[in-house]
Amino acid sequence: MTPLDYARRYWKLQVPMGTGPDATVQTVKIHQYRLVNMTGGASPSLTAKDRLLGEAKKALLKDKTVEVQVVLSRDPGQRQSFIFTQWSDLAVILLRPFIGKGSPEEVQVALQLAVRYGLTSEANLQQYADDSRIGLDCNGFVGNYLRQRNDGSLKWYGMSSDTTSSSSRIRDLLQKEGRQVKKVDELTPEGIYMMGLVDGSGEVVNTSVPAGHVTITEPFTLGSSYLPGVAAAAAAVPPVVGPARAGIGVASYLLNHVARAVPGSAPTLQVVESTGAKNNGLVSSTYGLQPPTAKGVFTVQRGLGMGQMKVKIFRLT
Repeated sequence: MTPLDYARRYWKLQVPMGTGPDATVQTVKIHQYRLVNMTGGASPSLTAKDRLLGEAKKALLKDKTVEVQVVLSRDPGQRQSFIFTQWSDLAVILLRPFIGKGSPEEVQVALQLAVRYGLTSEANLQQYADDSRIGLDCNGFVGNYLRQRNDGSLKWYGMSSDTTSSSSRIRDLLQKEGRQVKKVDELTPEGIYMMGLVDGSGEVVNTSVPAGHVTITEPFTLGSSYLPGVAAAAAAVPPVVGPARAGIGVASYLLNHVARAVPGSAPTLQVVESTGAKNNGLVSSTYGLQPPTAKGVFTVQRGLGMGQMKVKIFRLT
């Protein structure tokens, strides 16, 4: 599954409305950017979250179990049921969607139980998700993607303390899951890359205040872009198959050979991210890359009018 495939699981989230084999499914779009400061590990007081956890806890104390059913991200053709018997296990699953950290399965559980406990209706489920600000922060999306990528099983609940997750700090996530790319020659079409925002000293920002940022790229999207008015010059540039025959990197070819022939051109990558910039939320857009510094800091031109950003790039290993 690619990052864009995973984003589509949120954009068209399938939420079972029951636990039986014939349970109907509602489709909800999860797209909002959601950043909640969890300094000190304290659970913030959020009205929708507090009401849902209150109802779920009462149900678990009364019935001793809470059964849920989810559509699996890894295989949307499969549904999986799970019975919670411990409040601590259910509470963390229900918390995460409200603080920007929920996986598609965890968001399904929250929405399914919100309907079950009368906090919303099937018809108003999209409105409930939007009003409750269920969404993702940047490492909420990237961390959840990496977690499912690394886990070959269909298990969606529970994790060991050393598992990469949506709660992993950005610098830790980059260094654990990737290898830094310091030259454009190291970019290849099939690679998946993470980009981490850096500060003025060139270090990856690893805090929520001020906020860091992390994105992830879609494989096989390495290309080039041209500014308006240079289509004729671009047409005269040799095709990108050239570098493979010449034994040089595709990105280096795009940055040097093409850029010199066509002023205003740059290597590009399709990026998937959850961002507060321009209130975009969970989106995919095309980034243009400028040459890196000696420390491997790239300046990128973000898509959707989000301006420039200085990043370090790490290839997934």
